[in-house]
Amino acid sequence: MANYLLYGTEMSYFSGKARSYLRWKDIDLEERLADQNFYENVCVPKIGRRVIPVTLLPDGTALQDTTQLFDYFEGAYESPSFSPINLQQRFLASVLELWADDWLLIPAMYYRWEYEADTNALDFGMDLFPDLPLKEQAEVGRQASTLFRSALPLLGVHAHNKKRVEDNWKAVLAELDTHFRAVPFLLGERPTIADFALSGALYAHMYRDATAGTIMKREGLAVARYVEKMMKPRVSLSGEFPESREVPPTLVPILRRIMSEQIPVVADVAARVSAWREENPGKKIPRVIGTHKFVFEGAREERSIFPYVVWMAQRTKVLHDRFQREEPESFSNLIPTIGGEVLTSLIIKDPLAIIDHEIVWRDET
Repeated sequence: MANYLLYGTEMSYFSGKARSYLRWKDIDLEERLADQNFYENVCVPKIGRRVIPVTLLPDGTALQDTTQLFDYFEGAYESPSFSPINLQQRFLASVLELWADDWLLIPAMYYRWEYEADTNALDFGMDLFPDLPLKEQAEVGRQASTLFRSALPLLGVHAHNKKRVEDNWKAVLAELDTHFRAVPFLLGERPTIADFALSGALYAHMYRDATAGTIMKREGLAVARYVEKMMKPRVSLSGEFPESREVPPTLVPILRRIMSEQIPVVADVAARVSAWREENPGKKIPRVIGTHKFVFEGAREERSIFPYVVWMAQRTKVLHDRFQREEPESFSNLIPTIGGEVLTSLIIKDPLAIIDHEIVWRDET
């Protein structure tokens, strides 16, 4: 048996993130399908809820959050390293991971359930009960996927703004395609944690699903080839991440997009999470705490407030603040270029922690 077990599926957004990283890291890994038996006998007993991916360590410890998975394996195995040495690239990698994990869920979930709902429901059933007859798999999958199919309004996707979601994704795809025609990875010549997050975001939904996959291969072929490379590495890397401070020019439009589209939403989420804490003293943090307004493609929309985003963003903010404090000249040169002033002004009053797979207030741990 391999030292590590990864439970996930091909159609899972975050399974792709973990799988890509562990393959590039060349971990002694066995991948197993997350079927109903896994959920009942592994996932719920260890994690407390049904969620993937789950990675089991040799001692039986379970890692569920993919960012915590990166932290663990980057610490346990120094080579090959996918953690940039200098603060500028570490900061940018964190910005891009936050974008991939949170913001790209919008087009990914939209295309999956707007165009391939029945096919993907069947895929769910095939994964959950691989030995059932096809008709029964389709029915089980339809029931199991109900939560995902109904999640679009939670992300801010509504009947009136579907065209804006599609226009936004095609603009993002064009920027990514321009970038990957010039540079092999997000930050240059070597993948970082940001690449594993992005490839996870792109693979399961935007590459594998029929409609989104056709669009990617037709309008963003370099992106499709990037996804293939990230999911099946053909080269072995060794050693530390090279020292480099260059920001590929083709990455700047993507970074400016993140700062203008996503970070204002993150800032509002952080403020509302703090307000929720004041109004609910002593209560456990739920996974969703209501809704708020946000601007998407120039229009005001509504979406749910996910406290987890604050946990991701505070990691980015810590690196931002270190970069500003320790390398002020480089910081001052970069931030205006990428429109990062909005991140500089971000306030996270109540940082979070993840303990035993649950989000808690960091000052109460």
